[in-house]
Amino acid sequence: MRGTHAGPRLLATESAQKALQGHNKGYFEHPDTDEFREANALWERAVKASEKADQAYKLEEQVGHGAEAAQMMREAANMYPEAKNLELAAEGAEEGVAFDRKDYDSFLAITQKIWKERPVSETAAAVASALACKYVVTGEESYKQQAEQMLAKAQQLAQSDADAQKRFTEYAERIRYRIDKKDIIDKPEYDHKFRSDQAQKK
Repeated sequence: MRGTHAGPRLLATESAQKALQGHNKGYFEHPDTDEFREANALWERAVKASEKADQAYKLEEQVGHGAEAAQMMREAANMYPEAKNLELAAEGAEEGVAFDRKDYDSFLAITQKIWKERPVSETAAAVASALACKYVVTGEESYKQQAEQMLAKAQQLAQSDADAQKRFTEYAERIRYRIDKKDIIDKPEYDHKFRSDQAQKK
């Protein structure tokens, strides 16, 4: 869930709406049929998954509730697996929890999985971030080289999208700091240390 995402209610209910189109475009002449009950059950699952995902996003905004939010998002994804973006949201939440716990092996494994499923600038940068963490804790140059390669890939993928370029500029700065200074800090701490002064000078 760290990064951009579509609203969870939209993710699940849009998926359900598409599925209902296969049931005579969602029209049922008689509700007392197996087909209607099947479609109704699908819709109810989608709505419940959406509500749980909404709760997870709200919970994540509260300090210290990342793990609980990730578990809730995983439950939402399992409840309605037809919405693939809910699975991505669950993985993104678990990625954040792994980073917070300093479990950089899991952090790297999750980011690599998401990158494989959705190869875009932000997921490439997430892999670079995880590799940079591995470099800091192990000192192995191979992790540094791989982090720099993935960061270059993220920059390349962002070139055709102005919003993606803006996001790349923001997180690339933090990843390069991690590599250069061998210091792992999160975004709030980085912003406090380096960007609050910049904001005051403007």
